[in-house]
Amino acid sequence: MKIDELITVRRSSHVGFSRMYNEPLLNVSAPSGRIVISKTAAVALDINENEGLMFGFNYKEQKAYVFKENEPDSFRCRRTGNNSFRFTSKNLLYHFSKCFELNFETNPTHHFSIATIPDSQEAYQLNVLK
Repeated sequence: MKIDELITVRRSSHVGFSRMYNEPLLNVSAPSGRIVISKTAAVALDINENEGLMFGFNYKEQKAYVFKENEPDSFRCRRTGNNSFRFTSKNLLYHFSKCFELNFETNPTHHFSIATIPDSQEAYQLNVLK
């Protein structure tokens, strides 16, 4: 065996993890409905452990928004290590799928950027990353 005949393969998924640390992102994963919010997004949204988020969807314009809301029926964020928050909701997965026409069967995880500045309603717009 000659070293110049080898094809070297390195792990490439590490790039996705660094993006999760550095950018305000929200990941939506099927089939469990896991929602993961990056640390940068949590700072922009000013959320901490056990604080709540609500989501709004405009199906006609294919837009979604997230905002901090501590009502009893809001989605409660749980810390995963030092770098992100998460919660699960299959119902929310359905709304993301319907609003953005996402196919979770062919691609089980979809990524969304989160605006770092809220609109006049204190809502942060979500944009699907393709």
